[in-house]
Amino acid sequence: MWIGQAQRATASGERIFQVMDEPEEIADRPDAVELPNGGGHLSFEGVGFEYIEGRPCWRTSTSTSRLARGSR
Repeated sequence: MWIGQAQRATASGERIFQVMDEPEEIADRPDAVELPNGGGHLSFEGVGFEYIEGRPCWRTSTSTSRLARGSR
């Protein structure tokens, strides 16, 4: 029984590393410009999300946050 669990755990770990080793699909364009540091505020206006089109499960009119210095 323990051997089977160990084999499954090893296979799961190998799969995790396979996924982590995949190259990123999203990359900057070669001529992309680095954005300057912002003013420390993050705002969302009219943001929403839906799993099924026409049936929103989350929406907000406006949300603003002050970021701590050094946050990314």
